[in-house]
Amino acid sequence: MDTVVQQWSSILSRFPSLLQDEIRDERSGSQEDCAELEEWKLLYPTPVSLKLTRGLISRHAWLISMTIPKVRNRINDRFGLNILAWRVYDKDPERSLRYSKLPADGARPSVMVDGEVYWGCGRFLAAILRNDVTLKVWDIESRALYGSTLSH
Repeated sequence: MDTVVQQWSSILSRFPSLLQDEIRDERSGSQEDCAELEEWKLLYPTPVSLKLTRGLISRHAWLISMTIPKVRNRINDRFGLNILAWRVYDKDPERSLRYSKLPADGARPSVMVDGEVYWGCGRFLAAILRNDVTLKVWDIESRALYGSTLSH
């Protein structure tokens, strides 16, 4: 078996199966992926509930700035923010609006690395748009970023 494939398999085995599925959806298992995820440490064996506070939303202004105006304006209005537009990179920019019409309990957890939403950004935005109180996240720290942990 190829060493990259072995390394990828070894990395995946450190995580619960639902998180493995999310990782496989987001990454292919390249050498670069192995180098990145090798540094990851899952802080809790199951997803944790994170309160969707104004502070958390403000800290993710970079993400919100890359959404369509309908999404950004609703978030700005709800939280009294003034996040300006940057660029929309999403291949499906309407998806957070569609996701916001779905029940929160059916959403997979987002992935948070060192306190930042890393994967599941559409789910994060949908939770804000739905006025959810919390968001389920896999809480991960990266040794590459010297492990600042998420505070609950």
